[in-house]
Amino acid sequence: LQTMLKGGSLSADQVAQQLGIAVREFVQRTAARASNLQTMSDWEQVKAEYFGPAGEVTASMDKMREVPSEYRKLFGAELNKAKNQAAGIFGAAKNRIEELMIAG
Repeated sequence: LQTMLKGGSLSADQVAQQLGIAVREFVQRTAARASNLQTMSDWEQVKAEYFGPAGEVTASMDKMREVPSEYRKLFGAELNKAKNQAAGIFGAAKNRIEELMIAG
């Protein structure tokens, strides 16, 4: 997607569509990983892979400056959507693990 954005070969609607697809795939992948977490240690490790200093979300935020200005607002909105959905997924996973620990 970065290559397409830099080349300017897509319309704003096409960029929005591609970003929407990327967000859905990211959220699905995040949900799949989070659903397999069984311990708080696992949760912390995987959460760091997404939100830590070298995490996927953090790296995407850093790439924001590389996005052409005409697409930056759209990219930022979609990135925030993905970040918020991932945070919700990790919050739910943490709650599930805590409940397992209490019941266990």
